[in-house]
Amino acid sequence: MRFARLLLPVAGAGLIGIADAMPGEDAPVQVLVFQKGIALQLEDPNNPSVKSPDQAELDKKALDSANLKATDPDGLLKYLKERTLSDTELTKIQAVIKRLGSEDFDGRLKATTDLEKMGPPAIAPLRLASKDSNNAAEVIYRAEWILKRIEKVSHADVASAAIRALAKAKSPDIVPTLLGFMPLSDSLAVTEQIQATLTAAAVVDGKPDPVLVEALKSTNVLRRTAAAIAFVEGAPAADGGRVKGIYPTVLELAKTEKEPVQKFQLIKSLLLFAKEKEAAGLLIEMIPEMARGQIWQTEDLLGQIAGKDAPKVKCLKTKDSLVKAQTAWKEWWKKAEPTIDLAKLSLKPQLRGHFVLLFHDYRFGQNAMLTEYGPDDKERWKLPGLGNPADFVFGKDDRIHIVDQNNSTVSERDRAGKVLSSSRIEIDNPNGGGKLFCQPQSIQLLENGSRLVVCRQAVVEYGKDGKEVMKYVRPNNANFGNADVCAALRMKNGDTILGVQNNGPQGQAPQMITIDAKGKEIKDKAIKTGPTSYFSTIIESGEDRVILGEANQFVEYNLKTGKAEGFKRPSNNPRFIQKLPSGNFIFLDNSVYPQRVLEITPEGEEAWSYTMKDPNIQPIKVLIR
Repeated sequence: MRFARLLLPVAGAGLIGIADAMPGEDAPVQVLVFQKGIALQLEDPNNPSVKSPDQAELDKKALDSANLKATDPDGLLKYLKERTLSDTELTKIQAVIKRLGSEDFDGRLKATTDLEKMGPPAIAPLRLASKDSNNAAEVIYRAEWILKRIEKVSHADVASAAIRALAKAKSPDIVPTLLGFMPLSDSLAVTEQIQATLTAAAVVDGKPDPVLVEALKSTNVLRRTAAAIAFVEGAPAADGGRVKGIYPTVLELAKTEKEPVQKFQLIKSLLLFAKEKEAAGLLIEMIPEMARGQIWQTEDLLGQIAGKDAPKVKCLKTKDSLVKAQTAWKEWWKKAEPTIDLAKLSLKPQLRGHFVLLFHDYRFGQNAMLTEYGPDDKERWKLPGLGNPADFVFGKDDRIHIVDQNNSTVSERDRAGKVLSSSRIEIDNPNGGGKLFCQPQSIQLLENGSRLVVCRQAVVEYGKDGKEVMKYVRPNNANFGNADVCAALRMKNGDTILGVQNNGPQGQAPQMITIDAKGKEIKDKAIKTGPTSYFSTIIESGEDRVILGEANQFVEYNLKTGKAEGFKRPSNNPRFIQKLPSGNFIFLDNSVYPQRVLEITPEGEEAWSYTMKDPNIQPIKVLIR
């Protein structure tokens, strides 16, 4: 047995370490420390003293780790070229990676040794293999182990920093190097940065980049569609997404492309940037074969174009329903196309077609994780080791804002998990007794840049500078008792609605109350509700309408009448719900085991579901974005 898992005593009372090692090798042992079954965080990621570094600082640190400089484009290009493979070389490495799952132990060991000897060129293929859930567990495990051996610095961080620096440099080698490297990109951040750099270089002084022009004929789908998207999104403003002499080739590529993921992205760019009418028809043609994330985006975009004239169709789980939806959209488009001027429409995509899960794995103590899945349900990135978060939201530049209920903190992180800023939530108790035990439950980013943090006994708005802007604290007296806040929502009109528990010693009914911009309760806007569960949610579902997560159901309320009417859905522990542009709802279905993410129509028909792959995890929140 070459690989071993060891239990190690660690200095300190009751501490145990679990280590993975290969005896006879000099690789550093990876140790995770536990105390009474709880994973310890040896470095507090929620340290309130953490300051937010800017991107330049992060990039310099990454480049320094690889002995690179932002002012040395030749060195940066060399770094990327050393990690770039031809299609033939990539195929050979992938064949060796496949042998990591061989039934023959010696075959697995030889493949491991061969890949380790390959060094940097093997990093990207190994990273991609380690993230592919379709691979055998042995392949994933060994790929990760080899990466620990040969990746001395974060390749993704260095590559992103190098590409950002190259975007500011002038070198004829930049575009061909990035195009060559693109299929080897092993992270979402790197892929996005490459596309942004190619887009910026697509047209210079009115002339299309010749390397990108040639790439439109590439046999590699990633390269040819990246070039096409670069010409659409990088066209001069006067050309409206249509580079002269290039656009017909790009449009034809969108029509003939076979790979559905890249085809969809190109069509979407044509619709948004070139305002190409044919793109709407091309989207409709794809509907029956679309992944769910693509359907969410298509319903959003076509819905914005059609407005009130959108056909009343449902894209459910069955192929038959998708064909019917396609037929209805075709009929609408046949009538609408002559009268629609896309150039006059301001299309603003609301969704990327991704879904993000926040979940706990209680086998290892407080080991919460965020994972994002693409339109094809495949993992795009994950962020482990989050402690005990209750909620998260995405902000500018994909920054992730997380509230931790145990540490009473709100932190801001990037997708790699770096803590960019953090602050502890401390509220003076107006009823005396020092500080309130805040235990934050949810967070909302406001249009003015503030953050609204919902705690059990208070709701606080923090401005861009982190200073308190508004505060509401639950009264603690004979009339109110200790009724906790369970949910809150800042409305578009500036008011904030709160769902609170049973109100006082006399057992008054639970209710939704409204507070104004100064944190003062508006007495005549209280609405009696069912009992609201902790960590629940309130969302706007229409004009003067909200949906509240009660003890065992989601219920829609009319704020004008104060009555429960409209949408209602039984749900165990109804923590979060989201309304999609299509009108469908997404929420966590805790009535089955393992739990699942469920999309339903307003009438309750199931449109899509995603079942947790591991029954040991507890999903906390799902977000479609």
